[in-house]
Amino acid sequence: RRVAAGSGAAVVVGAGLLGWLAERASERGRRAEAERQSREALELGRQARESTRRIEVSVTPNAGPEEIEAATADARGRFAAASAALARAAELDPHNPVVLEARAVQFMRMGDPVKALAVLDPWLQREPDAEWAQYLRAKGLHYAFRDAEALMALADLRSRARSPAIAAIDE
Repeated sequence: RRVAAGSGAAVVVGAGLLGWLAERASERGRRAEAERQSREALELGRQARESTRRIEVSVTPNAGPEEIEAATADARGRFAAASAALARAAELDPHNPVVLEARAVQFMRMGDPVKALAVLDPWLQREPDAEWAQYLRAKGLHYAFRDAEALMALADLRSRARSPAIAAIDE
């Protein structure tokens, strides 16, 4: 399922206000100020057009509003907002593997592999054969500078892999 989101109303208002100020400055004979404000209004207008463009994000067909919010925030680079939305999604469905995976990946992207491991370890205790979770755990161990453990986890994963994609991972 694809979801589109857009924003930018505040930027549009700001551009309109600067345009109005430029007109007033021009009427008062302050040419340099009017030109500066006109340039700023044009730049804000350009920013508004960019920020209102549609962003498409891919989510699972049964994604809830929290997952959609998290995917949209992530696509816009608002990682803290995405993490907060994923935390709410995890509260609603703590065993959802899609949410758990997204949370672990988000923590790694934010530079916190220890929190990612805190999400992955309980998941793997419940589902020890979850290959993607095992791969993400090995990745988290590597990012946490626990390379020896990461290599052992990856070797173990490759030796038991059912998925050809997992079996083909190089160390």
